[in-house]
Amino acid sequence: MPIAQFQERWGGAKVVVFGELFDVGEVMTAPRAGASGYLIKKLSLEALVYSLRMVMIGEVVVPTQFVINMVKESAHLRPNLSVRARDVDLSLRELQVLQYLVTGETNKVIATALGVTEGTVKVHVKRLLKKIDVTNRTQAAIWALNNGMGVEADSRAHISDTPGDPVYCDLL
Repeated sequence: MPIAQFQERWGGAKVVVFGELFDVGEVMTAPRAGASGYLIKKLSLEALVYSLRMVMIGEVVVPTQFVINMVKESAHLRPNLSVRARDVDLSLRELQVLQYLVTGETNKVIATALGVTEGTVKVHVKRLLKKIDVTNRTQAAIWALNNGMGVEADSRAHISDTPGDPVYCDLL
């Protein structure tokens, strides 16, 4: 049954497509067909629950690798480039948090890696979003990549780069 037909029958239900492997074509097709996201079946239970919560509040969920590929291949996806890295005074902690956002990590993972509370991570995220003038975590990650702030291997010691890890996006 097509997604639109399913949603019509079930009162606008949110639909998430699950794939065996990361497939760019499927990731792009799912939201166009009306899905609220695309996830890899091998997600941890924590990531799955968090992803579904994000879908329930209206976010579109896609694998981190998809967003990274979009940034590398699409010049038109550029959030507020009027704010340049050299014009922004981010603290060391905000830069660390931004590096984790680039890989799509959850606040809980970031908090554990940095040895702070999730509430503290939320404060850092909110401040850095305001400083770089973007509205969500995905736009912050794209901004960071566009401004040459790719994540260095040494600083990612605690970050998973599993292609199926989700990222939360409202750009699609």
